[in-house]
Amino acid sequence: MELIEKKAGDMQNPKVAVPHSEIILNELRTLPIHSKLVLCACIRLFSKDSSAKVTPMNVFTEYKKLVAKYNVNWLSIGKVTEHIKELEMLGFLKCTYPRMGRHQIRYVLIPEPFEIPRYIEVLREDFGKV
Repeated sequence: MELIEKKAGDMQNPKVAVPHSEIILNELRTLPIHSKLVLCACIRLFSKDSSAKVTPMNVFTEYKKLVAKYNVNWLSIGKVTEHIKELEMLGFLKCTYPRMGRHQIRYVLIPEPFEIPRYIEVLREDFGKV
C-alpha cells in the first residue's frame, strides 16, 4: 500500500484521512437544537446509571426538563422519537427494537460510551453546563 502525503494546496488527491470520531463531532456541531437536546438527555440518563435500560419515554421526560431549563418550546414524543432515530442513523445512538420490521424503539443506547466526554465538550459550547 502506498502512503501519499497531502501537501497544502494539493487538490490532485481530495481524499483526506479524517478520523471517524472527528467526523462525528463535526456532525454534532451542525445538528439542530432539538437533536442536540435529545442527545444531551440521553447522555444525562446514562451518566446517572450506565447500566439502566433507557426507553424513549425516559428520554422524552429528560428532554422536557432540558427544554424547560433552556426556555425552548418542546416537541411531542413522536418528534423526539424521530430525533432519536436520526441520531441513531448518524451514529450517536443505537436503538433496540422488539422485533424485526417493527419501527417502535424498545431501548436507546450510546454505542461508544468512551466518546461521551467529547460529546459533552461540544454540547457545552451550545448549552453551557450539560
